[in-house]
Amino acid sequence: NTIQSRSLPTDVQSFAGNTARLSEDNNGQVKVNDATVITGDILASDGVVHTIDKVLLGPITDISNAFAQNPNFQILSK
Repeated sequence: NTIQSRSLPTDVQSFAGNTARLSEDNNGQVKVNDATVITGDILASDGVVHTIDKVLLGPITDISNAFAQNPNFQILSK
């Protein structure tokens, strides 16, 4: 995702279609949902990387549906 200016809080959409909330806490640390940005602005060959202290997962309401929708895991949904 591309954010042209720093106007927080704001919601952004991932390539997978999930929404993430970008905000700043009282200490000035940038947050992505409840994860904290540890290192920002790491230049990569195809963009900029920001490392965070947690794994972000999209919403899954029913794990069996998630398995059934992904061809790599269809054997688990049987």
